[in-house]
Amino acid sequence: LGLDAVHAEADRLEHVLSETLEGHIDEALGSPTEDPHGDPIPDSALRIVQAETRRLTDLGPGDRATVQGVPDGDGDLLRYLAELGVVPGQPVELIRAEPFGGPITLRAGRSAAISRQLADEIRVSS
Repeated sequence: LGLDAVHAEADRLEHVLSETLEGHIDEALGSPTEDPHGDPIPDSALRIVQAETRRLTDLGPGDRATVQGVPDGDGDLLRYLAELGVVPGQPVELIRAEPFGGPITLRAGRSAAISRQLADEIRVSS
């Protein structure tokens, strides 16, 4: 499934899976601690391990980081971010931040400018 479709599918499945099948799926996947968008997945005791991240807007020009999380509520946005290469696990470099709240230019799969508002919703780690 594409990054834009997994959230809706997971929402549907969580209401029909037995705990036994859920446990087998978790085991088969290696007990991931994050979903494909970078959000934490609770363990069997419902504990959540939060990765230490910062916002893409916290980077300075020339800083490099790894994308840890992206907003997951808009399929079109997720497809666009995937086109840019701005997906969890991928490296990103901040090229330029325009003054006065202007756009952020970054390099991931390719160079592109995105709104500062969107950049503020993208979580990264060093």
